[in-house]
Order: sequence, then C-alpha cells, then structure tokens
Amino acid sequence: MKKIIMLSVAALSLSIADDARANGTPDFETPSAESICDGYEGKAWGLCNAYCEAMDCELANDGDPSTEPNASAQACSQVASKFDQVSDGALLPCEVPACPCFAYDGFISAIDSSSPDALYCTDDATGLVSESLEGAWGVGIWDYGDIGVCGWYDYYNGYDLGFAEITSEEAQACMDAVRPDLYASGACGPV
Repeated sequence: MKKIIMLSVAALSLSIADDARANGTPDFETPSAESICDGYEGKAWGLCNAYCEAMDCELANDGDPSTEPNASAQACSQVASKFDQVSDGALLPCEVPACPCFAYDGFISAIDSSSPDALYCTDDATGLVSESLEGAWGVGIWDYGDIGVCGWYDYYNGYDLGFAEITSEEAQACMDAVRPDLYASGACGPV
C-alpha cells in the first residue's frame, strides 16, 4: 500500500512539473495567463505582450541563471526599441524598477481601499494623486525631477498620513505600478 501511495505522489509531482514545462515559457506562465500588459492598447499592447509575456525578455536581467528569455538578446532589443517608439518612451512594465513605497505600512492598504468615490484624480507627468470624497483614503506620488515623494493615508484601516522621499526614477516606477489599480478601482475613472 505504501508503494502505491508513493508512486501516486511521484506521478502527481511529475504531472504538475510537466504541465509547467508544457507551457513552453521560461517563467512557466503562458502569455494568456499573464496580465502585466493589460494597461496598454494596440501596438503598445502587442509589443509589450511579445517582450514581457511571450519572449520573457526580462528574465535576462533577473540575476537567475536558471531562467533565460525565450528569444535572443537582439530580438528582445528590437521589440523594446519598437515599444519605446509607440509608447512615447514608457518603460516596459516587466522592466520597471521596483516601487519602494510598497514597503511602507499603509501604502498598499490605501491603494486597496481606493474606490469610485474619489474626490479627484490627477494623473500627469509630475504626479498621480487620488483621494476619497470623505477623506478616508488617499494615495499620491510626485516626481519633482531631482527627487520624488510618495504619500498615503487609509483611515478605513488605521493608517495615518505617511510620506517617503524616493528618487525621480522610483517615482515614475511607482506611478506606473499604482496607475492600473487606481483606474481599475474606478478612483481615477474608467479603465
């Protein structure tokens, strides 16, 4: 009986591993299962999907020798260049530097509390700010050129006002990271 159970567990493990390998992508996710490019449309979406999801070009920069892109460095570079042209210089979302604001207590909570009851939403090159009508939550990210700032509060969940100084590059990364959630929640208008 023990042999049957052990063989069953081994077979199940192999079948799960085979399913991941069968997806044929280095990160084991098929492009249709990923959504990092959902904020783009038309050519920008197609090029983003090719670079980030089908070719997994970002894996060349992940520092993990066991994961490699599904395309040559030249192919990845060409797709990135074309994306840069059609997106007016936006960073590919899978290559965006991490947003340090996510490390602060309350920042993610404020984003998660965002809803269509927003008093206003400002979204331009210098900042992304949204606050609730009743003042219960707010998220703001500003890029002043030489420095950036992120700020938040979420009184729904007990988080007082917080601010953090970040770099200009990090501010842009944070805006890119937060924008899809604020639009999806309705805080900054329709998706």
